[in-house]
Amino acid sequence: MYDSELQRWFASRLAEIYEAKLGNPERAVELWREIETMPGSEAMALARQETLLRSLGKMQDLADVIAREAEVATDQAVQAEFWATLGELRLGALADRDGAITAFRSALDCAPKQARAIGALRTLALGKDPPVEVLDILEPLAEERNDFAELVALLEARLAILDDAGDKASLLRRISEICETKLGDLPRALDVLGRALVAEPSASETVDHLERVADLNGTPIEAARRIEAILDAVEPMLFAEMASRAARLHLRAGVTAPASEEAALQLYVRVLLASPRTRRLSKPWMRSTDSAATISTWPRSSNVAGPSNSIPRTG
Repeated sequence: MYDSELQRWFASRLAEIYEAKLGNPERAVELWREIETMPGSEAMALARQETLLRSLGKMQDLADVIAREAEVATDQAVQAEFWATLGELRLGALADRDGAITAFRSALDCAPKQARAIGALRTLALGKDPPVEVLDILEPLAEERNDFAELVALLEARLAILDDAGDKASLLRRISEICETKLGDLPRALDVLGRALVAEPSASETVDHLERVADLNGTPIEAARRIEAILDAVEPMLFAEMASRAARLHLRAGVTAPASEEAALQLYVRVLLASPRTRRLSKPWMRSTDSAATISTWPRSSNVAGPSNSIPRTG
């Protein structure tokens, strides 16, 4: 024991002389590396190497030392600090984004609220081309913290890297649900569902949610307009159903918005004209621009579901 302590003392003193008296920090680093291998000397020797290597600008060697410091630390909060420092070094001076993400993940494994790691990862997540692995790290953490505004921001970032329309629509429905149930923001929930409908126009599930949220928000006309906007993109076999749903939503607002009632009539005209059976009819009124006048005899009331019995079957 005495010999090892004496050896460590002499080596430490020599390293200090090379550093402070002889102006040879490179040799001092070599000596501290030797001291690091002596039992009980790791933390001190690594700390000295970190200081010297930083002053020398040897960033890769510095990164290796900080990684070893994180591994030998016994306190998780201290470990997290080392990992966060390593992540910042890799992300900046070493331009190693993947290595930085790994280090930040390790920091959060030690301390889930490590502010530097979260801040750096958030910058990556909300920047251009966010890495999927960063979103995978941050989304569950935001949910655990009940930080739903942050979760929505992260999910919106994920949208940018999705290619499949169905996947986008599904994710937008999830965002809408969070806006509705966690943030209490019905207008935003409605807007997000409108975007989901644009992504996947024939998704009846989205329309169901759109109608429900519009009713809760007291704006059925907004849902009607959203559905109208995608009618040209829906599958032909779903056109009549979608147009009729938009018309019924317009009729709900007809008492306070007469123009909406007229919009409903025009939609029912489009349903009739889109019917294969109707197209086979050669009656002049079907070719007339006054076809809406014929349909204007249908009852106009917010309680009327629509002239479903008057619409020819589309089969």
